[in-house]
Amino acid sequence: MENNEGITVEAIGFDLVPSEMGHINRLINDLFQLCPIDSLINLKFSKEDEGFTGLIEVQSSIKSFAADGTGSDIQSLYRMLDQQIQDQLMVWKKDRFK
Repeated sequence: MENNEGITVEAIGFDLVPSEMGHINRLINDLFQLCPIDSLINLKFSKEDEGFTGLIEVQSSIKSFAADGTGSDIQSLYRMLDQQIQDQLMVWKKDRFK
């Protein structure tokens, strides 16, 4: 599902409920604003026997970022992935002007 130009969210093995999708849309759009100008964000969730796995990739002509993990619910898993990407973006922003 593409929810914004440059942002793709995919759920494999299950459907995201509207409340989860709305929450993730708000957060991923906030993350998109922090990324390099020409970024594409791909977010994938997969249903596993014991919860969910997630992968988020941010690709741009300048630099790419990625985070993956597992969680018992989609919202906490997304927050973990989002924080990992934000941490990478902060390091990149700090280092690019040295």
